[in-house]
Amino acid sequence: MMKDSDLMGIRENNSTVATYITFADANNNKVPDHEYIKNALVKLADARSAMAGEIGYTVMGDVNIAKEVANQITQDANEATHSDNIRKSTDILSSALQNMQQAKYPSLSTAGSELTNASKAIKPGMLTDNERQK
Repeated sequence: MMKDSDLMGIRENNSTVATYITFADANNNKVPDHEYIKNALVKLADARSAMAGEIGYTVMGDVNIAKEVANQITQDANEATHSDNIRKSTDILSSALQNMQQAKYPSLSTAGSELTNASKAIKPGMLTDNERQK
C-alpha cells in the first residue's frame, strides 16, 4: 500500500489533472460565465476520476451525475435553475473529492473542506448573473 507521501507526486504525471489545473490557472481572473463553470466542473470531475484510477480508489457513479448536471448549465439559456445545477454538481464533486482525500490522503484533512465550503456558499434558487440579465 502506498503512503500519502508516495501519492503526492502523481498529479504532476496525470495529463487529465494537468489539463484541469491549466484550465483553472488560465482562467483565474476571468469573470465566470455558464460555459466556463460547466467546463470547470466537467474537467474537475474528469480529473477526480483520473486520479482515482491512478491511486486505486473506486469511483462512484455520482461523479457522472455531477457531469450531467454541469452540462445542463449551458443547455437552456432561459432556464432559471442554473444556480441549483451548479450547487448540485459542486456538492457531488466536493463530497467525492473529500471522500477520496480522506481515504487516500488522510494527512490532508483540511484541504477538502475548502471546496465543500465554496459549494455551500452557492444559494440554490438564486438567479445567476446571466439569468438576471435576461
